[in-house]
Amino acid sequence: MPTGLRSWLRWGAESSSGLPLGPEEARAFLQGRIALFGRDGCLLICGILAVVLAASAIAPSVPSGAWVPLAGARRDEVPITLAAAAVLAVAWLLCRSGRRSARTLLLIDATASFLACLCASLPVLLPGASPEHKYRMLLAISNGLIVRAAVIPGRARRTMAISGLAATPGVWFTGLLHAARGGTALDIATQTMVWAMWMAIAIFVAAFTSRIIYGLHRQVRLAQQLGQYTLL
Repeated sequence: MPTGLRSWLRWGAESSSGLPLGPEEARAFLQGRIALFGRDGCLLICGILAVVLAASAIAPSVPSGAWVPLAGARRDEVPITLAAAAVLAVAWLLCRSGRRSARTLLLIDATASFLACLCASLPVLLPGASPEHKYRMLLAISNGLIVRAAVIPGRARRTMAISGLAATPGVWFTGLLHAARGGTALDIATQTMVWAMWMAIAIFVAAFTSRIIYGLHRQVRLAQQLGQYTLL
């Protein structure tokens, strides 16, 4: 295993949470945040899908994308959307109780993020996929990565690594989408590069969010510790 990856997996609980806490306190905090992200993310996806399906039933002549650009009501898209919700539900179930080690929490976080973004990317490979699916993919992945960075504490470099891994399938699938639509080699390369740029922006914003939140948490924690020391 590469040295960098080995050191990344061996981070202690303090590094994995991004907070200046004791190892056990930081590990428990991180586990609770992953559970929170998994639960609320699952509920959000299911809620959006329910709204889209209900709206499409009420007005079937209106395209699903006109209702909510995060989830379509096409029959072949529903299983993919439910799969994304299931991935986050599993992350919640794994972290809602019991004790998970810091390494296990890192793996749950990275795996759930990757699989959820993979599910969000898959609709562009469906028969009849259009640029609308590509834009919905961008919206879902970029928002998901930024929300994850805000909810799950961690250092900027770990957020950047997980976000980059999760965004990779979307960039690749963009090239496949335009190839399937008969695009030229130049068009495929251009669209893929543009999509990679947009994903890079989302990754940067997610990493910047982690850095700011980590810094604020650290300042608050140090202020609390200093206050306790002064009182003593």
